[in-house]
Amino acid sequence: MAILNKAIKLASGVQIPQIGIGTFDMRGTDCTSAVSSALKLGYRHIDTALAYKNENVLKLAVNRVPRENVFISTKIIPSSKGFQFTYIKVLKSLEAMHCKYFDMVLLHWPGVDGFRPDDPRMPKMRLHSWEALEVLKEEGKVKSIGVSNFLINHLEQLLERAKTKPDVNQIEHHPYCQNGGLIDFCRENSIQIVASSPLAKGNESLFNNETLKSIAEDKKATVAQVALKWAAQKDFVIIPKSVNLSRMKENINLDFFSLNAEDLARIDSLNQNFHVSWDPSTILT
Repeated sequence: MAILNKAIKLASGVQIPQIGIGTFDMRGTDCTSAVSSALKLGYRHIDTALAYKNENVLKLAVNRVPRENVFISTKIIPSSKGFQFTYIKVLKSLEAMHCKYFDMVLLHWPGVDGFRPDDPRMPKMRLHSWEALEVLKEEGKVKSIGVSNFLINHLEQLLERAKTKPDVNQIEHHPYCQNGGLIDFCRENSIQIVASSPLAKGNESLFNNETLKSIAEDKKATVAQVALKWAAQKDFVIIPKSVNLSRMKENINLDFFSLNAEDLARIDSLNQNFHVSWDPSTILT
């Protein structure tokens, strides 16, 4: 099945498109233009966050297509101000996007706004923010809820006390950052992996890696396509970011080749635990 047409069924029953477009650091007309172009190409999954501060321009693109034809996922950082603050923030985000509902809302980060990384109150504050998402889901304002950048200890704390289990964990994932133990834990708990920064934000070392270049040459593909295909064949959701039309086309043109077991193993061997984004291991509690 063509990747643009493929959706993955989450534990809650919600279907999430396997490929989407990330909008981190997109602003102004660049954001509107890029997302509009992505939607015209057939992308149906848009990933954003309150921290990206692009709702006012993102809405100009997503509101040009029928709401049911686009999957909108956003993220909110847990708040030290509790349940009500998180609840109201999501409602205001819906209003800013001119949406009646979000397809998915994630807790963006295990750290709590305003708290030190080792503050013992963090698990309780994360839970309060999570409970706000649970209520929003019950009210139909959010269809699916999950987390982002959570490690095993953060997930264990949440799973122990939450009424609703996270549908997804969105984490940095690319050949240099593979999170093996975390991924195993998520699979054991039916938590879908969403791979953010699947191209390592264009990291020069990754794109010049001889193993990836060799596989790309053999498949008559690009290094970017090989990295994305590697994640897709593991049944991860992938959300590459680009404002460049030709790269957006390249990122969804993944169906003309496949990776065999040897290819996958060679890419698996490249892990360096190298982060190009925030490292959640800094959140100690």
